[in-house]
Amino acid sequence: IGAGTPVGGTGTFSNAATGQIFNGVTVFAVGDVKIDTAAGSTVSSGNVVGNAVRTTKSDTKDGVTTNTTTGGASTINIAGDVQSKDGTVRGAVSGTGVSASTVNVAGNVGAVTATATGARTFTGLAAAPAAEAGKTITTVNQTDTFGAGAASVTVSGKATSATATGQTSATVVVNGAVAGNVTATIPFATNTTQVATQTLDANKAVVATSVNQSTKAVGAGASVTVAQGGSVGSLDTQGNILASGVTSASVT
Repeated sequence: IGAGTPVGGTGTFSNAATGQIFNGVTVFAVGDVKIDTAAGSTVSSGNVVGNAVRTTKSDTKDGVTTNTTTGGASTINIAGDVQSKDGTVRGAVSGTGVSASTVNVAGNVGAVTATATGARTFTGLAAAPAAEAGKTITTVNQTDTFGAGAASVTVSGKATSATATGQTSATVVVNGAVAGNVTATIPFATNTTQVATQTLDANKAVVATSVNQSTKAVGAGASVTVAQGGSVGSLDTQGNILASGVTSASVT
């Protein structure tokens, strides 16, 4: 068993060319995560999982509360196999990060997944304002902002499927063989600003309201590239390719 669960900083794991691991590899860290296995090594049962954990900090100042969600990057390089000795059962390789997630596989593996959620900052009023007669008060003043999250998968060996999901970019490159589906996706999210006011009369009754909101889509392009010599699908399995982005999407 290979496992690393540090409280903070960078969580790392490496496996040399002669290493054979049973029951998978799991590394969680409040920071960056790095997993490397050399060519000739084997994870003969279980999966390979790297997770750069998201953390949220809340702070209130001058009546405004700010919640900030951050985290590190996940980088996984698998040069060896993640499969049983007879090759009939393959383990998944999964990387999850906040700012970025990069998964490169060159051996025989199962499903390959890279997910980059992106940071997020939310601000809003800490408490409802007091009603004042004859005044206009601000009842809502909030922003919701997403940060960069870049997801990348490269398959140079053999995999059963390949998926990249990034907040701002998603890329899959197939140099080897993917037996099933290949997907690069950017989930639709928006940066939002909202301000709402109420105008009160002398009796503190609401006589007018105003709501202003602006939104902007987050994210850029998604792409899937099948290089010369690469393949998607097999004689036994239909392989579908999907690229879904915000500003652009391409399959080449």
